[in-house]
Amino acid sequence: MLNRRQAGFTLIELLVVIAIIAILAAILFPVFARARENARKSSCLSNCKQLGMALMQYAQDYDEYVVPYTVGPVTGYETSWIELLMPYIKNSQVLMCPSRRHQSMGYGVMFPHISNVKSSIALAKVQAPADVAAILETAPVPDQGYTTLRLAYCYICTPGGHAAWNANNGIPDPGPHMEGLNITFLDGHAKWMRRDQVMQSPAPFWGHGL
Repeated sequence: MLNRRQAGFTLIELLVVIAIIAILAAILFPVFARARENARKSSCLSNCKQLGMALMQYAQDYDEYVVPYTVGPVTGYETSWIELLMPYIKNSQVLMCPSRRHQSMGYGVMFPHISNVKSSIALAKVQAPADVAAILETAPVPDQGYTTLRLAYCYICTPGGHAAWNANNGIPDPGPHMEGLNITFLDGHAKWMRRDQVMQSPAPFWGHGL
């Protein structure tokens, strides 16, 4: 009985298979990456909602005043807004954006019109709290790199939008989640906004004129 010679793949056939796999990978990998980022974006939005709930609970306990940036003596240890909200959060992981695990914090309180040093705004003075940003996703200032007591604010705001960023140790993130960022508003709700929407937000969004 004659042994049949088993036929193998030719080089051209192997190259075709490899090319098909490469094409499929090029199509599917961005889809998987987008799906993962959507999951991180949703997790971050959940963090912002929890921060919003903590913000409201703090205000209820302190005569309807928003949490101040810091409280304490002029010299010596000051208690930060993060520490003031911690009894209502009870989980430091809420302060970490899942898209930026290298940062110890991912959020900054709006300064100075909403939350200032040893003082803050009363909710009763705000006509439309659902339109005023209270906590934003932030990133460290490149030349400072601070990771604690984070804040964010725009120092030249006009009705047509912001003219320039300014910050001590945090700036509004340019868009960690698909060219956008999550924002907690003064009424406690949170939502994702495109970066260009944030950049063009009117002055009251930043707390100016309240």
